Amino acid sequence: MTLPPELEKKLWTSISELERNMKMPYVTSVERLGLEKGRQEGRQEEGVFFLRRLLVKKFGDLPESFETLLTESSIADLELWGDRIVGCANFNGRIQLVIEFGMITGSKS
Repeated sequence: MTLPPELEKKLWTSISELERNMKMPYVTSVERLGLEKGRQEGRQEEGVFFLRRLLVKKFGDLPESFETLLTESSIADLELWGDRIVGCANFNGRIQLVIEFGMITGSKS
C-alpha cells in the first residue's frame, strides 16, 4: 500500500514525534522479520561454534564431513547432538554418537 506523498510525510512526522516522546524507535514489520532472521542465524552460528569446540576438546580434530553436518544442521539438531556429546565418555560412545548424529540429520555416517 502506498500513501499519497503528503500523508506519508505526515505519518513519518508523527512517528518521529512519537519516537522522541517515548524514547523508542519505530520498527516496521519488515525490520522485525529481518531482526528475527538475524537472531536465528546468530543462534545457529553460535551453536555450530560451540558444538565444534566441544567435539574437538572431547575427541580431537574433526573430519571434514562433520564440519559439513554441523554447518547444515538446524538449531534443534545442534542442541540434541550437544546433549548426546555430554554423555559420551569413550570411543564406543563416539561411534554411537556418529551413528545417532547421522540419524538426527538424515545423513549416512
